[in-house]
Amino acid sequence: MIRDVDLDALRADPENPKFHAVESIKASLRRFGLGAAFVIDDRTGLLVSGHGRREALLAMRTAGEEPPEGAEGWRVPVVFWRSRDPGEARAFLLAANRLTEEGGWDAPRLEAILDRLGEARLEGIGFDRHDLQTVRAAAADARLPVPAARPPRILTCPACTKTFPDAT
Repeated sequence: MIRDVDLDALRADPENPKFHAVESIKASLRRFGLGAAFVIDDRTGLLVSGHGRREALLAMRTAGEEPPEGAEGWRVPVVFWRSRDPGEARAFLLAANRLTEEGGWDAPRLEAILDRLGEARLEGIGFDRHDLQTVRAAAADARLPVPAARPPRILTCPACTKTFPDAT
């Protein structure tokens, strides 16, 4: 079920481990509006998807900006999902952030879209001029994966010492 909810009623999960590119998210919201619903765990009342958009919207409102399209009166669409237990809620939170990172990009197709958009229309899409050059180089040699726009930081779990790439 989707309902419009006041922005102030969205409760961030205090254990959310994801960092967010808030300035990029704000630019995207200004350009495209709010095109995706937030997800709240109906069992806990906490966000499981949308922490970065929440943070960006709160910053925009604090700065005196008008709400973007889709967030009229600072009310936002929310999907209510119910976890079976706290572990499942955390797993969903991680999946919602991690799974989009795993797919990668088809460099030639990405290059074609970015070229059609042109450098002047990159605002709010998460790619910049440097990224465009990187994509062009990767598309020229389809054997190369598209490298990340910025070198990833490596995070180490203090409990198990396993390392993970930071997805910010």
